[in-house]
Amino acid sequence: FLGSPRMRNLAETTNRDYAHSLALWLNFLSSRGLRWQDAASDDVEEFQFWRLTDPANRAIVGSSTFAKDLAACKKFYTWAAGRYRDVSDVFADVDFPRAKREASVKWLDAAAVTRWRDVGLRGKGLNRRQDRSWRGRNEQRDRAFVDGLYGTGLRLTEWGSLVLPELPEPGSGRSFY
Repeated sequence: FLGSPRMRNLAETTNRDYAHSLALWLNFLSSRGLRWQDAASDDVEEFQFWRLTDPANRAIVGSSTFAKDLAACKKFYTWAAGRYRDVSDVFADVDFPRAKREASVKWLDAAAVTRWRDVGLRGKGLNRRQDRSWRGRNEQRDRAFVDGLYGTGLRLTEWGSLVLPELPEPGSGRSFY
């Protein structure tokens, strides 16, 4: 399944997350003495209860994390049911849980990012002067990383893995590099 053409075209992190989710599902079934092809809709309901609310589970997750597990299992069973006639898609009728807002997300505008960068990464005070007690290291590197991350909109792993030949050449008439 993970080597199928559909999965090969997904991001590496997606495949990693799907593999983790499927491993959780398969381990859950194994703990109940079941094989994946023998699972039933009741097992799916028990899995959902265990992941989201079971007091016996020390690693309860939020609905958005469970939705990722569910997406992986749905895709797997759709794939398997299309190839093996003995397999029924036990996830076919399962709805994604309604996500609850777990945090109040606040976005920073450019001025706030600059202030955060200067105070937190460059050791400046709110008056924009260097704080004499600052003992930071690698200020230029950290500042460049934050500026690039904010300016490009790339994910951390994407921006963190860029190499110099992948950056555009500086040219006249460009506002941003």
